[in-house]
Amino acid sequence: MAEGTGTAPALRLTPVEIQQLLENSISVVDGIRLVSVEADALIFAVAAHALSQRQGGTVSGPALFAAMDVAAYATVNGYVGHVPTATLSSCSVEFLEAVRPAPLTVQVRLLRLGMRKAVMCAEVTGDGVLVAVATLQFAVPARAARTALAAVD
Repeated sequence: MAEGTGTAPALRLTPVEIQQLLENSISVVDGIRLVSVEADALIFAVAAHALSQRQGGTVSGPALFAAMDVAAYATVNGYVGHVPTATLSSCSVEFLEAVRPAPLTVQVRLLRLGMRKAVMCAEVTGDGVLVAVATLQFAVPARAARTALAAVD
């Protein structure tokens, strides 16, 4: 939601531009792609080969965190415009289920877009089971945030 309003701002990047951001601007990304833009969320698919494993064959927590972080970064850029300096400033993650390497889905919802912060919720699912959930806050350069908020008014 935009600060002071009850509506989410419109995306400032197209889905194609968001996918290009994933492919060209984030060097560690391999196997994450934008699959859907919903009214209140962006949906990303994570390929099984992009997920590191722990002994015992389950996906590691850092791999799940990385998928949520990258998806949230792409979401911030989608709503604010191409802002390579958007920085994760706070994150709280709950790992709910162990999961074997398989394609996963990350759904990211923008909860609040303010003058300097963007707050999102990311949920990871695999085989229809909620695997992890996170609240992520990104610091956004003030100029970019003002431009995005002005588009809502």
